Amino acid sequence: MNENSTSSDLSIFEFNNSQLTKINSLNNRIPISVGDFNNDTKTDILSLYVKNGFIETQSESGNYNFENVFKDSSQSFWPALAEDIDGDLKTEIIVFSD
Repeated sequence: MNENSTSSDLSIFEFNNSQLTKINSLNNRIPISVGDFNNDTKTDILSLYVKNGFIETQSESGNYNFENVFKDSSQSFWPALAEDIDGDLKTEIIVFSD
């Protein structure tokens, strides 16, 4: 597991036969929440780096390739949590902002 990566890289590992295998990574991302935020059956990752917020989504269900679908570099969208807070089956995203 000693790979060349910075502390800000988000690495995705698969656990199989008592071993971890790195299968993908996202550069300059610190994960906050993982889930299906928009109910499209694909996994979404809410992350930040410095004071920038990001949402990545699987390119296809069942694979480990992610594409960026939201990026805010205004430094006014610093994600803290993604969860269905009010029980309406829609994910709300809680952020810190200036």
